[in-house]
Amino acid sequence: MARTKTEFMLHPWMQRDYIYNKRDISHLRGLGLTRAIRTCCRAVNAFFECLVPWIFEISNQSPMKPSLKSTTKQVRNNKFTLINKTSLEKVAIWIGQHDIPFFIGSAGMIVMLIWGGLFKMTASGAESITPLVSNSPLISWHFKVFGPYVGSDIIGATEIGAALLILIGYIKPKFGMVGGLIATLMFFITSTMFLSTPGVIAHINGMSYMSLNGLFLFKDIISLSLSLYLVNHFGTH
Repeated sequence: MARTKTEFMLHPWMQRDYIYNKRDISHLRGLGLTRAIRTCCRAVNAFFECLVPWIFEISNQSPMKPSLKSTTKQVRNNKFTLINKTSLEKVAIWIGQHDIPFFIGSAGMIVMLIWGGLFKMTASGAESITPLVSNSPLISWHFKVFGPYVGSDIIGATEIGAALLILIGYIKPKFGMVGGLIATLMFFITSTMFLSTPGVIAHINGMSYMSLNGLFLFKDIISLSLSLYLVNHFGTH
């Protein structure tokens, strides 16, 4: 079926309906309504020709929704980047994209703080940290004011509170930042105990090694770096 001039002027969405309805209005030609119908079709077609490009232009300029062209270009660049990477580099990229270090580090930090905090609330826990706290120039006053048992309970409660704040940080990142800052302060103080606590270095056969207390305190340097990482992660997310 040959198309008329009016059909080519219509918007593609309206061509089908126009072809279907053309037979229905053919008997109205003698009544002088054909020209009016054609005018209406042209007006609707012009409306769509102006409206549709404007909608696409607005959607492409929206900062919340990137355009299809830019998204496709970004996907192609990512594929090209992955093609040039080795297997180890691809694994490293996958680990970073899925936040594996954050989830493992934060979960380990929460467990360690809760478990350690509960232990410090026992008599054995208070007695075990007494030599460490008593020789620290930064926190030795704590046991002098509150005593070893109450002071140890306060330290344990602080650790549990920091763990809970980090846990809430999964939903409310600001709480995670506060928990990370508390953990940072605690592990900074315990890291300095490596320098003030006697017996952290053991001398065996003329060689110097870290004793069990030394290893216990030295790992807090790693915990300090993890606390700072959590503060950074919660603050940027």
